[in-house]
Amino acid sequence: MRNWTRHIGIICLLGTLAFSGCSEKTVDTNQPVETSSEDTTKESETLENGLISVNETVIVLSDATLRNDANVDGEVVAEVPKGTTLTRIGYGDVWSMVSYNGTNCYVATQYISVEEGSVEDSKAENSKTESSKAENSKTESSKAQESESQSVEQTNPQSQEETSKEVASSVAPAVPETNPPLTGDIASLDNTPQGWGYGPSRDEKNRPTTALNYQKQFGAYADFIKEDTNTIYLTMDEGYEYGFTPTILDTLKEKNVKAVFFLTKQFVEGNPDLVKRMVDEGHVIGNHSSKHPANGMPSFTIDQQVEDIMWMHNYIKDNYGYEMKLFRYPAGIFSQQSLALLDSLGYRAVFWSFAHKDWIVDDQPAPSVTLQRCVEALHPGAIYLLHAVSQSNTQALGDFIDQARALGYEFGVYK
Repeated sequence: MRNWTRHIGIICLLGTLAFSGCSEKTVDTNQPVETSSEDTTKESETLENGLISVNETVIVLSDATLRNDANVDGEVVAEVPKGTTLTRIGYGDVWSMVSYNGTNCYVATQYISVEEGSVEDSKAENSKTESSKAENSKTESSKAQESESQSVEQTNPQSQEETSKEVASSVAPAVPETNPPLTGDIASLDNTPQGWGYGPSRDEKNRPTTALNYQKQFGAYADFIKEDTNTIYLTMDEGYEYGFTPTILDTLKEKNVKAVFFLTKQFVEGNPDLVKRMVDEGHVIGNHSSKHPANGMPSFTIDQQVEDIMWMHNYIKDNYGYEMKLFRYPAGIFSQQSLALLDSLGYRAVFWSFAHKDWIVDDQPAPSVTLQRCVEALHPGAIYLLHAVSQSNTQALGDFIDQARALGYEFGVYK
């Protein structure tokens, strides 16, 4: 949990950058920020993927995966055991570049630590440079943040969470050390944002161990994974409609599977016929927030969270006679305070124990790749998060249902 707070800052920043693509001004994250003349001499010390150049010895804290790119889908270069010593040549809060057998590759920063006395002066100098750059760009950043906070109904509310979600899923959060005190005055509870993303470690039943740990920790308020049975659950996030939901509903009807559809304000206002069909065909409707805040629900005040959640709740109840009970946090960002507040409103949070990079509509994996990912990840009590804007998900869905059943799994109705 201690390292995860730092990851949340990156998550929030990436969410902001992803969302800025909907505005007139595009932020190019590959370009250095404008600096004063005395800073420009340091630009050569910034490596690819925005990493800061360093030269230091690090030790692997637990078994870790080295990849050829700073991405959870990057090709695996090697699996290294706990205690392995590496040379780090690029530093970032989420990913680090290391040298391994003469090859430069990437590892999640969470899984490594600097050995005592190994940090070179260059790292301190680079940190000083970064601070100067941040100060120079402070005004522009503030304007961007203000613009985003005022734009609560974007063209694509789903897009603002996806860069954050990719990062969150690429690095396992630290396991909470103590049971969170979620009783008493909600306003007094810890509102530190936490992002959700399960790590690579799995138990003998192929269940993500991070999901099991978080279920044990927060199970009174949320689901990260369901019971240890061969019943699994399909959930679909619907930030906006891209034309595939009717086909998805057709497949689910044909296969007699009920899914949970987590809906935003934009979706429900723009697709009343699809919402009605979901209700009529026995699917579960979930609340995905109305304003879908880029920095997560904890970035709202308690009153703002209540207003956001209850707008969706009342809209669905008034228009469809359906009372929602399940909530999915935008970008998977939550806090102890937000969990307690959600519980007080009669909701249960639903996270996931499987997700994949399926949300980029013009860069879809092949349906065979999606099918393989979904089948290989099968585990008891699995909660599948799929995005309905994905053509690949749409095409692979029927085959996945058939193969899961052939392997002894059944699809449950979420309650």
